[in-house]
Amino acid sequence: GNYVLDSVATDTADITAKPLTVSGITAQDKVYDGNTQAVIDTTTATLVGKITGDVVTLEVTGALGTFADKNVGNGKDVAVSGLSISGDDAGNYSLTQPTTTADITVRDLTVGATGIDKVYDGTTAATVVLTDNRVTGDVFTAIYTSASFADANAGSGISVSVIGISIAGVDAGNYNLLNTTAATTADITPKPITVTANSGQYKIFGTVDPVFAYTSAPNDPPVAFSGVLSRAPGEEIGGYAITQGTLSAGSNYAINFVSATFRITGELMYLPFVRK
Repeated sequence: GNYVLDSVATDTADITAKPLTVSGITAQDKVYDGNTQAVIDTTTATLVGKITGDVVTLEVTGALGTFADKNVGNGKDVAVSGLSISGDDAGNYSLTQPTTTADITVRDLTVGATGIDKVYDGTTAATVVLTDNRVTGDVFTAIYTSASFADANAGSGISVSVIGISIAGVDAGNYNLLNTTAATTADITPKPITVTANSGQYKIFGTVDPVFAYTSAPNDPPVAFSGVLSRAPGEEIGGYAITQGTLSAGSNYAINFVSATFRITGELMYLPFVRK
């Protein structure tokens, strides 16, 4: 009661923007595709925290969804971005971009095989190159336990069976391997064998041709030959080329023939010796 109020004091203070959140946005589950893009549904999106009567509208045209990472998983976080607000009172609010969840499920993977041709070696062992329908850029390796020709003999388009296919590597967990076996074809080509006619073979004019001798290499395991060598026709004294003739080692071998010269020589004649 001993005082009289002389004036009314004034000061300043801030009114900060009121935070708004968004509810009602969902994200779709997807099959693994190697990226973090998510498809979101904003049809039921609603602003939470707006003061009744204020004019504020949620803009969803530029909304995007992004998974936390590209890998397979359940209930993965999806960050929503690109939302904005408009309206007369929009300046009085700040918008917090929401998050939601969705699943990334495994992607089906099919592994195929391409057979590699080989030279005949007496076995059915085969080699193949594996191919698959992985997402471009993914890192994992497809391997197999064994591959076998249906027949060990030389031929074209022989069936090859592949077993024990599996995958391993950084991105292997994102895939569901549909097959552990595969089938393909490949060729087994004849094994080259060099057959060389022996040099120095000859006969005396007027006699029967011998059976022409030859050597072969490589010849392991030993190869059974059929047929004989022959020579260029003619019976005059001189040299004649030895040819392969009917010589064969069967369909599993390809003969590379090296010729030699066969000679027909004159018969030795003995003249009587007369001492004078």
